[in-house]
Amino acid sequence: MKIGIDARSVGTKICGVSRVAISQIMALAALDQANDYIVYTEVLDKIPGLSDNFHVVRTDCNRMNAFHDFHLYKRLKADNLEVLHVMHSWLPLFIPKHVKKLVTIHDIFTVTDPDFFSKRRPFHLIFRCYFAMLTWLTVKRADVIITISSFCVNEIKRLFKLQSKRFEIVHNAPGIKQKLNIKCSDVLVEHDYLFYLGNFRSYKNVPTLIKGYAHLLHSADLSIDLVIAGNDDIEQIKTLCSELGILNNVHFFHRPSDETVDNLYRNAKVFVFPSLFEGFGIPPIEAMTYGVPVIISDAEALVETSGDAALVFDRTNPKDLAAKIKLILNDSNLRNDLIQRGFECARRYTWENSAKQLKAVYESLQGE
Repeated sequence: MKIGIDARSVGTKICGVSRVAISQIMALAALDQANDYIVYTEVLDKIPGLSDNFHVVRTDCNRMNAFHDFHLYKRLKADNLEVLHVMHSWLPLFIPKHVKKLVTIHDIFTVTDPDFFSKRRPFHLIFRCYFAMLTWLTVKRADVIITISSFCVNEIKRLFKLQSKRFEIVHNAPGIKQKLNIKCSDVLVEHDYLFYLGNFRSYKNVPTLIKGYAHLLHSADLSIDLVIAGNDDIEQIKTLCSELGILNNVHFFHRPSDETVDNLYRNAKVFVFPSLFEGFGIPPIEAMTYGVPVIISDAEALVETSGDAALVFDRTNPKDLAAKIKLILNDSNLRNDLIQRGFECARRYTWENSAKQLKAVYESLQGE
């Protein structure tokens, strides 16, 4: 088969959706030497480590710019694909008719979260309407919708009232995983600490983490810091920490490298992931591979993917979060049990398994 992969999310900075895309492409290359793949990027001329049946094509077409879709269409038509798999949640506006269309929808927060585009004010409503339309067009046109959890499937069906559409669940896996044969660099934070990794969008619920941590410090005789790492602007979070009188106890790592994230995972006492909702939630699974006990919110997808390997708190209740943190820190038996359960849970999620599932989906479309 001749399979196209729209990986225009992959650039020089690898995180989030781009990390999922590059991890799945590398796993497919290790698994499948029979089919021919064309990997479409925006700015990359090559991706090191791919096998000979993978060909990287630089398109100079931005996935966020609909005006570039016609130029991409001409390239797709010339390549005479049988299947096109778009890895970043929405299909290009123009795709040759004979090509089977697959899309991985990581989440639909652009549609369901009214605050998702708050940074785009005063144009946030325009962005929200545009992406709602784009998502609607995508789910209607796609031959197969690939999602990352049952929660995502149910949300898409509920929102767009889909009945007969084909869905496939292909789980994510740790993007950063502890390498046991590599010596850990010097500890970056002197004191024991809780760890959060992620962005600061409204659905990530970081203010509840901050308030829960403040309640813990003010109500319990515990000495533990908080580490927050992510790519977004930290000024609002810093302001909240200052208002709560905990700024000196919070450490920020802005745009951390993979090496820094590896170090922060290795030395964390507890990993906390407080999201209001998620499509999958890779960081809790990553933390489990490091033997770090995990606390998650009761967001449906997090409970689905982490099962009983994490302690769950009420996503709307900072005091409940504080109580769960205190419980882990004070109960060594619970801590050890969560660590062992975490190892077992994390073993279920590998990019090799994801690649096997994707290959099976591609080949099921052959001849249709």
